[in-house]
Amino acid sequence: NKAAIRAARGNIATPPQGRGPRGGKTVAHDAGGLPNTFTRLLVRNAELYGSRPAMRHKDLGIWQSWTWAQTLDIVRAYAAGLHRLGLKRGDTIAIVGANRPKLYRSVMAAQMIGAIPVPVYADAVADELRYVLAHAEVRFAAVEDQEQVDKIQSVLDHLPKLERMIYDEARGLRDYDHSSLNAIDDVIADGRKALAAEPELRQWLDAEIAAGKGSDPSIILYTSGTTGVSKGVVLTNERSIAAAADTVAFDHLDETDVALAYLPLAWVGDHYLNYAQGMVAAFCTACPENAETAMASLIAQLLDDPEPAAAHRIGCRGSQPGRLGRAVLDLDADVVVGLDDDLERRPGVQHSVGGQLAEGDD
Repeated sequence: NKAAIRAARGNIATPPQGRGPRGGKTVAHDAGGLPNTFTRLLVRNAELYGSRPAMRHKDLGIWQSWTWAQTLDIVRAYAAGLHRLGLKRGDTIAIVGANRPKLYRSVMAAQMIGAIPVPVYADAVADELRYVLAHAEVRFAAVEDQEQVDKIQSVLDHLPKLERMIYDEARGLRDYDHSSLNAIDDVIADGRKALAAEPELRQWLDAEIAAGKGSDPSIILYTSGTTGVSKGVVLTNERSIAAAADTVAFDHLDETDVALAYLPLAWVGDHYLNYAQGMVAAFCTACPENAETAMASLIAQLLDDPEPAAAHRIGCRGSQPGRLGRAVLDLDADVVVGLDDDLERRPGVQHSVGGQLAEGDD
């Protein structure tokens, strides 16, 4: 399996071409002219839908939003900052934590400079983290908070290739040794300052974006390991984009949609339903405050969407719904009635329970 990962890094083996998208068309993309890398999709979305929301996050009970133009600006600065710390094309970077904008941006920034993100489940114990990080030979790890930093530090002796951790939430980390520990915000700030001051860095970053190929590995997702040793599955840009484009066209998803990111970030379901489809359709990904409030976040998105009268869908989708998905399908009758009463007062909005939760007139 390690040989397969190394082969993918070096483009030794090129996977067969994926099946192209169906002959449909959404507002957000023309299936015949899709960019073949996630980074180029990000650039396209910023150019075509720059003022539309790309991501939302509920923090301390308040929804914050970032447009596609803002997201591209942040990711360029983040990618430059990672490059200045030593991350380079072909390196692997672990992404450990819940569904948070800065961790999704970590995936985007790594892909922008040709590095390969390796998401790991937020609830993985230290030994599980040790296995994945050692097996994928990660040099960097982007983590959510102190809990993830502590787990990785407890197994550092088994991770000789790991050089640096970068974190989202600073709480509890003030007194830690920061010689190999950086805040994501600081990495972004450093990259933004360097991009403004160094024309050659801007040119280098543009060249890296241009150098990306559809056949390049875009992510490594590890299997659950329930029937044996967990295996790393290498997915390429073009295969992931083609699969997402297929269902984006089938489901008529576009830039007016909003998807709640409730599936684990490390699971292929989230990568496909939120990340890949979101990039292709240019819809908005909404990150709940935490797993316990995800259901409330979904209802809030239904009742307090900034464009309630527009044609839009707010989806909570998954082939095998977990606790949240089952809760959506089994909404209490009083809640359903309340939602129906409120939504019926909104012009152009229809409501149904399960699958697509709110759909406007096409």
